[in-house]
Amino acid sequence: MKTVKYYAVVYDDEENGDVNVVSWDVSQPENCWGNGSFVYQVMGTKVNNQDQAVTLFQRALDRGLLTVAEGYDANLILTEYLEKGTAALWVGQADLCYCAPAGDYCVEANAIDHNNNWAEPLYNTFEYVPVTAFDIDFSSVNYGSVNINVPKWVAGNTVFSEGDNRPTVRNIGNTHLQVAIQQDDMQLGESLNGWNVEWGARMGNDNANAAYYEPFEPVVLPNALTLCDQDELDFYIEVFKGTTGEKTGTMILGAVPSCDDDEILE
Repeated sequence: MKTVKYYAVVYDDEENGDVNVVSWDVSQPENCWGNGSFVYQVMGTKVNNQDQAVTLFQRALDRGLLTVAEGYDANLILTEYLEKGTAALWVGQADLCYCAPAGDYCVEANAIDHNNNWAEPLYNTFEYVPVTAFDIDFSSVNYGSVNINVPKWVAGNTVFSEGDNRPTVRNIGNTHLQVAIQQDDMQLGESLNGWNVEWGARMGNDNANAAYYEPFEPVVLPNALTLCDQDELDFYIEVFKGTTGEKTGTMILGAVPSCDDDEILE
């Protein structure tokens, strides 16, 4: 979870900002990972310590984090309102889960005084920085016994359980992702016709999403793992020539961000 704090400076002719309600309506980004829908409403409380309110405002001003209503100036708000106590700073907070979609969230700040008069809404945005990340429940893939020129799949499953020898991947970031893979030749080497082994992998059980690749060739699986989701990883091997005995090698797994419209945002 990521805790986000929301602030608003509120002025009111009769009450010096000591109004009835201050709230923020937060909406998802509109991009590959979010649809712009409403997330939650955050209710505010007044910051009663005037020195603290001034310090918080000054800090935001110094860092360029303020959105100021049309017709107002940030320095004027600080010196003529907050420092003199003719306006009040309000604060609220709420959590975003780790797999909430990345991008620019829209925030609508509202205030209502005790006479039920609504202030003009103020709109702002904040960026939930895109982080593509995944977790797996395995540290190795055992292909077992393999016959020459006989393709073999090693099946995963959709249950995330370490030690069950059934590979599973889950999305722990805030973007959709595609799994990237690279493997070595597992000591099988090359012949005149090329590599003595071919690899393959797929996420899920649809062969249309399988990718086949040579040793040391980086590939990205075609289908995407969506937010908060997990799926099985299946691995394929076909040996064209080799010797008996145990073979070991290295597999590198990674991920790239993926969009619904196949456009990767940067």
